[in-house]
Amino acid sequence: MGIFRKKKAGITVVTDKALHFVELHRQDGWTISGGFALDQFLYDNEVSNLIPGVVRDRDNTLLIVPDYWFAINSYKFQSKRRSIVEPFIERTLQAEHVELPDIKYFFDYTFLQKGREEPGLYVCFMQEPKSFQLYSQLAKLRLNPDRITTPAFIWEQRLRRIIADFREVETGLVHQFSTETFLYFFSRGCFLFSRCITLPGSQTDSTERLRSLNYEVNQSLHLFSQKARAEIDRIYLLSDGEDDVQQLSNTLGREVIDLSPPGTANPDSEIARRLGPVGSFSANELSDSDNFFAISHRLLRKGREWKPIQTAGIVVGLILLSLMAGECFFLFKFSQFQEQKTGIITEPKLRQTLREYNEALDVLLSEARHPYPRETIVQIARSLPDNVWIREMLVEVETVRGVELKGVIKASGPDQFRDILQVFFGKLYRNIPGSRAVQMEDIDLEVIESEVENGRQDYLVTFRLGMP
Repeated sequence: MGIFRKKKAGITVVTDKALHFVELHRQDGWTISGGFALDQFLYDNEVSNLIPGVVRDRDNTLLIVPDYWFAINSYKFQSKRRSIVEPFIERTLQAEHVELPDIKYFFDYTFLQKGREEPGLYVCFMQEPKSFQLYSQLAKLRLNPDRITTPAFIWEQRLRRIIADFREVETGLVHQFSTETFLYFFSRGCFLFSRCITLPGSQTDSTERLRSLNYEVNQSLHLFSQKARAEIDRIYLLSDGEDDVQQLSNTLGREVIDLSPPGTANPDSEIARRLGPVGSFSANELSDSDNFFAISHRLLRKGREWKPIQTAGIVVGLILLSLMAGECFFLFKFSQFQEQKTGIITEPKLRQTLREYNEALDVLLSEARHPYPRETIVQIARSLPDNVWIREMLVEVETVRGVELKGVIKASGPDQFRDILQVFFGKLYRNIPGSRAVQMEDIDLEVIESEVENGRQDYLVTFRLGMP
């Protein structure tokens, strides 16, 4: 059946000036099935008519963008509770990037602690304005990607695989092309920053190119020591030149390790010239997107997390419905048998039995339409304004459904308190359809006299929200 047909996997690769659709194949190969100038794809209203059919009929599993479209920040943070960490990151990113309202949807994080240092967060997020336009355009064309990453994070995964002690050392990588050179730096297995430099002169002007490369690498090493508070332990080089490793070692005055094993693809191949550093990876490396760091749209990620629960609910509902239908059929056949055996007409009893089962089925379906407690809690959390904190929450799922809430509102006065409360209720009614309006006389209000900070008073509010 068509609805169960699994689509082919594909990726989208973005460079500074172009966008390419790439098809992945089972035999570790790939082909470029379409491409556009980046500005044309973003701003041309007719671009949807130019996309090949093979691109539309696929799952866009991965979007690879230039490294500088992402940014990385580290924050000192004690808690590891997701319900605390994620709102903190959202508020911080929105405060630091007011001009990018969608930034709160495009981030991910890991917990980080080195030695005896205070625990913290390693936060990666999209910062390039074009990235949000690109995602919106892909979403309009139903090509929005499952995950988004950069060449630096794919390199991080490859180096972890081929360097045994990659997580214990400070590492630099020089990835050399004929016209461009990419510098990547990793601190104990974590990507720190990268640079793309264009070397002067032609391929034969090796002295000038080495001098420029030496200057750029030394500048990057100085920047690395400031960011990581450590010195580089090793520098690797990936290049197609036979003498490049020795020449760079002599120029830098330190050992440079060759990272080009026999059989490595030529970085100046046609694919590499079009896709840049992405052309140096294999299709297998790119298809296993769960192995390297990548971000997903926060709403898409939540949808994937809830999908197994929704699927399980549907399966359970179908099983119950099948059992009830089978039992009704059995009762119907049994009543016919009894009629034939005894000659007594039992149609009224059968109708009564069917009516009882229909009523039971209606109750089951009605219960299924009620929101789950966990979903209710998530929607309440989404509805919280900045100046509202929940202290206690009691979800009642038995006879009279509802949520008992007790929280604190920080406000400079009664007017601001009333405005915040109206915003809170408005979001609650919007996020929880069918919830019953809260009347002002049903709200218990208490002023916390001892809690005054920056001219704002704490108000303790208690009310009950009726649920459908």
